[in-house]
Amino acid sequence: MTINIANHGGPIVWEGVYYFSPASYPQISDWELRNILMFCAYEKKHGRKTEIICEDADVLAAVDYALANPSLYMKTPAPDLIPTPACINCKQGGCRTDFLCHTTELKFVESIFKSGKLLSAVNARNKTGEELSQEARNGSKDTPDYFDYVMFAWGNCFAGDSLVMERMLGWDKIEYASSEGLQPGARF
Repeated sequence: MTINIANHGGPIVWEGVYYFSPASYPQISDWELRNILMFCAYEKKHGRKTEIICEDADVLAAVDYALANPSLYMKTPAPDLIPTPACINCKQGGCRTDFLCHTTELKFVESIFKSGKLLSAVNARNKTGEELSQEARNGSKDTPDYFDYVMFAWGNCFAGDSLVMERMLGWDKIEYASSEGLQPGARF
C-alpha cells in the first residue's frame, strides 16, 4: 500500500493508494500524523508494507519523526472540525467530528432494522472478503480485509451517499460529480 501525501482535494483509498490530503498542505497537523500512524499500523497488522511518498521534504520529515515517535501522536484528539478543502462531497466546510454514520443502500435497510445490528459486508452478504473484493462494485479495488469491518464516516460527510448513488447508477467514482442530483442512501 502507498500513502501519497499532497493536496488531492480530499482523502480516498483507491487501487492500493491512500491519497492523503492534509487540510493545510504543505503543513501537517498532529491529528493527521496520528491518522497516518494508525493507517500504517493497520497495514502492518495485515502483512502489508506501506510506502510513503510526498514531494514536500518537510512533510516527509514530520512523518518520519512521527513514525519514530508514535507515542507523541497516538493520543491526539480529533478536532471539532476537520477542514477538507476541495472535497467534492463536503457541503459544510469540513467533517464535523461529534458523530459518525454508516450509509448503506436502501435494499439493506430492512435487514438492519430486523437484526438491530450494523454488519460488515462479509457478515451482511454472507460472502468472503475475497469474493467481495472481486465484485465489479469494488471500483476502488479495496483489499479483502476491508470487507470485515463496518465502514463509518463523519456524521455530516456525504461520501457514503455518493458511493450509494454511484452503485445505484453503475457509475465510476472518477466520472461522478456530486452536483448531479445526489439521492442519499440510508444513514445509521
